[in-house]
Amino acid sequence: MKKTLALLALTTAFGHLPTQAGTITSQGSVVALTDAQSMVGIIGMATFDEGPIFTYIPLDRYVPSGMLFHAGEVFTDIVPGIAQAGLAYRPYMVDDSPFGVQFPEPIAGGGTASGLFGVDAGVATFGDRVTQFGLTAGKSGTQYITAWDRAGTLIGQVKWEPSDDAAFVGIDTLGVEIGLLTYGNDDIYGGEDYNVGGNTIFSDDWRWASGPSVIPEGHPAALLAGSVLVGWFVVRRSRRPSAA
Repeated sequence: MKKTLALLALTTAFGHLPTQAGTITSQGSVVALTDAQSMVGIIGMATFDEGPIFTYIPLDRYVPSGMLFHAGEVFTDIVPGIAQAGLAYRPYMVDDSPFGVQFPEPIAGGGTASGLFGVDAGVATFGDRVTQFGLTAGKSGTQYITAWDRAGTLIGQVKWEPSDDAAFVGIDTLGVEIGLLTYGNDDIYGGEDYNVGGNTIFSDDWRWASGPSVIPEGHPAALLAGSVLVGWFVVRRSRRPSAA
């Protein structure tokens, strides 16, 4: 009974259970987002519920919300300056019937999945300034969200390693505008080329936002900001007129 009450208290406080069995880590100059509520200034969402099942998603389906899918191009054709090799695939919509349950409840981090969801998605660019991106990631296989800036420089990557569970997984580029974003099974930050190596790229409820960034305590960017603040305080104090 006490355990149930404790879980209810956590759910009431955070809107969902805050932990997951799988792990979410980041590489590069990005922060991993593990809570859907940490995204600020959401510009658009993709739910993949337009149907019918087993149909390809038009690449321009979410352009009115500010996101464009890409298929067939090598990365340098999308954003000049990208050094990594990659080929984009066209995403399509499915449900659990051919694959089994991909988003077992409860989904951690406030992630949501219902109706149809996306497979082989994908590679995307944004029409607006986007510095945060998140989605609900399925349970089948290690998955990565990777981001480049407008000049084609790799910013960083977030890795989701499920343990037979699903979760909200996101990336925050700390204020750097995303020029290209990929979601898939390939460790691009580790030197792999982007490709679709199997149907383990199940996701739902994509969302993209303009920030501001969420910088966790202890992150180098937070330490830098703290140093700047301390320096400003010292300078300001040293300029105060002395008492007569």
